[in-house]
Amino acid sequence: MQLEQIHTTPDPYAPYLLSQAFRNLERVLVAGGSSLRRVIEVTIYLTSMRHFGKIVALRRQWFAPPYPADTIVEVAALYAPEAMIEIEAIAAAG
Repeated sequence: MQLEQIHTTPDPYAPYLLSQAFRNLERVLVAGGSSLRRVIEVTIYLTSMRHFGKIVALRRQWFAPPYPADTIVEVAALYAPEAMIEIEAIAAAG
């Protein structure tokens, strides 16, 4: 499965890139036999907390109540120097 890489860009593109991370997560979950509705816990790693508000809004958009437990953490770096977001999720199968 080919996923779109998320990289740092000027802020006008941040909403698209942050949304792309959730689209990638959804694709991975579906490929594994699960879905966003079955996510129990999510950890979101950001290289800048200036995107915190956008992430909270996206969380409401992509997940349904009852929302999964979540942690949002600012980190110095991710899997690639230009990456701005990484999402880790635990979901029930089926």
